[in-house]
Amino acid sequence: MLLAHALALLVATAVDAPSLPYVVPRAPWDPSPRRAGQRYPVRLDRVLRTIVVHHSDFLEPAGPLGIKDYHLEVSGFSDIGYHFVIEPDGTVYEGRALDHTGAHAGVTREGARGNHAQDPDWGAIGIVLDGYFGEELPPPAQREALLGLIDQLRARFPKIDRVIGHREVRRELVLSRKLTPVGAPTVCPGDALFLWLDAARREHRFRGPARQP
Repeated sequence: MLLAHALALLVATAVDAPSLPYVVPRAPWDPSPRRAGQRYPVRLDRVLRTIVVHHSDFLEPAGPLGIKDYHLEVSGFSDIGYHFVIEPDGTVYEGRALDHTGAHAGVTREGARGNHAQDPDWGAIGIVLDGYFGEELPPPAQREALLGLIDQLRARFPKIDRVIGHREVRRELVLSRKLTPVGAPTVCPGDALFLWLDAARREHRFRGPARQP
């Protein structure tokens, strides 16, 4: 109860007027940018409906290039899986192009058969906070940048109607649609970050369409 109250206070102090972050384009940080994922066949404001929040799960933040290298060399992806990377100092980096599906929300049996619209990544923007947040919250600058980026994206794409943690994808984007998940459930984005995110939602921050700036 005390933890929930403390998280609510943190949210209340952070969400009154989050600043809109500057997003570092891909070219300055990535010497060899790639194009991966399925390109959306319609305008983005018609297809983007969900934001999925992750942590990178690295005890020492790897930076966007380190995350990309991990995805290429360990995960077997064709590119960085997230659309945005937020570093502890609040710097936001552009990742995979928004007009291509990410590789961050997971896989369904139906999507693996080639029905891309039944992949949980379809219409989902992936944002990762670089670091491990199982027990401790991200730094204030990192949390503030996340809130500002969410505001920015919801204003740009008004059909976005939910902000969820990676651990909720299975229920919200897979089982609720009667799809078949592939792989085990995850605890991402870590308990501390997830509880804070959930407190932000219960403060009604992410309900309803975002106002246009």
